[in-house]
Amino acid sequence: MIRVKANAKINFYLNVLEKIQDNYHSISSVMQSIDLSDDLAFFKKKSGIKIVCDDPNLPVDKDNLVYKSAELLIKKFFRLETLGVLIFLKKRIPIASGLAGGSADAAATLIGINKLLNLNLSNSEILKLGSSIGSDVPFCLVGGTAIVEGKGEKISPLESLNNIWLVLTKPEFQILTKDIYKKYDEIGKPCLNNMDKFMKKFDSKELSKKFSILENCLEKIVEKEYDIIKILKEKALESGALATVMTGSGPTVVAICGDFDCALKVYSKLSNEVNEVFVAKTCSKGIETLS
Repeated sequence: MIRVKANAKINFYLNVLEKIQDNYHSISSVMQSIDLSDDLAFFKKKSGIKIVCDDPNLPVDKDNLVYKSAELLIKKFFRLETLGVLIFLKKRIPIASGLAGGSADAAATLIGINKLLNLNLSNSEILKLGSSIGSDVPFCLVGGTAIVEGKGEKISPLESLNNIWLVLTKPEFQILTKDIYKKYDEIGKPCLNNMDKFMKKFDSKELSKKFSILENCLEKIVEKEYDIIKILKEKALESGALATVMTGSGPTVVAICGDFDCALKVYSKLSNEVNEVFVAKTCSKGIETLS
């Protein structure tokens, strides 16, 4: 049995650029691992793939990225008729929230099955497989703090940013990434600040300067339909947050806090607005093998 912890990610900066092959978009982003995580446990079985999940809202069939990852890896070396896996998945990362929960679980599956079946795949081999599964999977495999470009496969690690307090607020609706990108193609605009301008601020050691121009070009698209995004950001700032930004394609709003006391104040305020509010911290790993 192998146990793996799959950490969520947030975007401090997300700029969507031109559409490229396979209907993907090229992006320019700064991503960060956080310690809000799902837990996965992997067991060998005689044949097939079975996923047991504590969240009944999550499909556990071939539409699940965990299933796709397991199937891809096993079929590369074996036959599912003669070797399979049983996967237990405990969900904490909200579904369809912009926190890359599915991608993190997929990355954890590649790591877990590689170890469970003694495949001895290198990091570069696992990254290549991850790129074929989803655009956020490569970053979830690398983790920490990084510039992510292309369709997610170009990763440039930065100095790891650890133990920054965050409050994550997930409104009571889900957003499909493909729908937001479709609307972005119709009416969206790129970020006001390019990556160079963002990094000049982000390189600062002073937190107020580091997070002074957080930006996500998809945020305005979501705000047009859901006023709650703007409301949550305003209330977080009123409560003492240093900065706020929507992560990924939304709808989760991230509030950056200077310390734990600030995080508690922001949490208390935002808990009056929505049901799903989490206190988390930045961390240096995307995937952690526990056993």
